[in-house]
Amino acid sequence: EEMHLLLGADFLKGYVVQFDYVNSRMRLITRDSIDLKKQKNIKSKRLGTSGGIIVKVGLGKKEPWLLLDTGATGGLLVSRQLAERLDWPETYGTVTGAVRGVNDSAETEYFRLPNMGLGPYNLEDVLVTYPSEGTDFKMFERKSASGSRLLQRNAYEGLVGYDGLKHFLVTIDYQRGYVHLAPGQKVSEE
Repeated sequence: EEMHLLLGADFLKGYVVQFDYVNSRMRLITRDSIDLKKQKNIKSKRLGTSGGIIVKVGLGKKEPWLLLDTGATGGLLVSRQLAERLDWPETYGTVTGAVRGVNDSAETEYFRLPNMGLGPYNLEDVLVTYPSEGTDFKMFERKSASGSRLLQRNAYEGLVGYDGLKHFLVTIDYQRGYVHLAPGQKVSEE
């Protein structure tokens, strides 16, 4: 029987966390065992008080900040505005679909992106999903500070999930916002 456990940022920020996607494993490392500041190889930073990490992703001539989401099962999920700035609706033959969550569902468009830069690596054939025209995702809404009418731009324009991370050993210091990527290698279980 398969079990699932969701570990949040509050727990993970106490450690340096290694996600070995190739071998479906996770390791917790004490912060005094590794200096990730010296080893980081992707532009990254902490996302305020939420505990999330955002990273710069190379999408052609643009390098937007995207949330590094180790729990997301897709590839890239980006805002419609970013997709339009990159001319994706006109450039790629998108397919209409839908995403469904526990409380909501939304119409989307998706396609396979030929190339994407992630740190020092170039990925090919990454799944990209964005909201269909007229559809909004709560994660892309602009937020206002309490008691203010001024809308603040989100710090990120989408997220990177499994399809962008599945080839890597990803090491993250959630407390300090550092990330290191290394190509994953399948380990035999003899």
